[in-house]
Amino acid sequence: MTPITHITHKREPQSNSLSVENIVKKRAVFSAMVFTLIVAVALSVVIAVSIGQVSIPFRQSFWILVDHMSGMQIDSIDGSTNGMFTDVIWQIRFPRVLVAMVVGAGLALCGTVMQASVQNPLADPFILGISSGASLGATFSIMVGFGIGGILGEFGVATWAFLGALIAAVLVLGLASIGGETSSVKLILAGTVIIALCGAFSNFIIYFAKNAEGIRSVTFWTARMISKDMGVGVLAALHDLSLASVYCDFLYVMKEGRIIASGNPKEILTKELIGQVYEVECERIMKTKTCMVLLSIWGALTSTP
Repeated sequence: MTPITHITHKREPQSNSLSVENIVKKRAVFSAMVFTLIVAVALSVVIAVSIGQVSIPFRQSFWILVDHMSGMQIDSIDGSTNGMFTDVIWQIRFPRVLVAMVVGAGLALCGTVMQASVQNPLADPFILGISSGASLGATFSIMVGFGIGGILGEFGVATWAFLGALIAAVLVLGLASIGGETSSVKLILAGTVIIALCGAFSNFIIYFAKNAEGIRSVTFWTARMISKDMGVGVLAALHDLSLASVYCDFLYVMKEGRIIASGNPKEILTKELIGQVYEVECERIMKTKTCMVLLSIWGALTSTP
């Protein structure tokens, strides 16, 4: 008998030049995107502090900001750096712009975390009913009178809004888990139900309360207006940003509902290793910290009033 010869084909080593070139291109694209977004944020800040009841020329606004932020004592046109324009920008408009930027960055990251948690790119606090729950809690506090004054003081409305959002999130999870299995589609559908219920209850409270001042306050909340006196909100947003930066690189690999690997993907896993050992497919995605940087800047840009 003729012996069977086993022929093994060796894989040709791939050239590293292409991968290095791709890495350089990705870094260049990332740097260009960050630079463009930072410039856009700076321009939006100048525009935001210039537009209002008191119209200020863009050039004046720019030099006033540079003067106060650098401490260079730059003399601008007509000496307005030390006049009325300075008070309007530095005391009223610029604090609100900073608050909007921080809150916008926090919201962008919260949306990203929520999408990753439910594994659905459509997920956000609005679609899942969390924002509607917060609006219902704030409406109840303002129109009925709970939370204004007393122990909670000026944080009463915010506390009720947080409780409303928390209850809405629990209800969404409860509805989505009916039947023993929770899926991203069921979460979206449950969020739609909670949105309708919270909207109906909010309109019911507003209609029967008949409080004109309360209606204006509710409109302020539901319109997501930014006030410069939002120190607690800024601290909460900064806290969320710091937590996201700590845990952003932590990866879970799941198969059939079980976590089969976890940790820093740079240290323990590669795409090929996951596919060979655990027989699961992992898509090659942009690094999470890269997404965090871009989303934070974009959120700050889109939230600037």
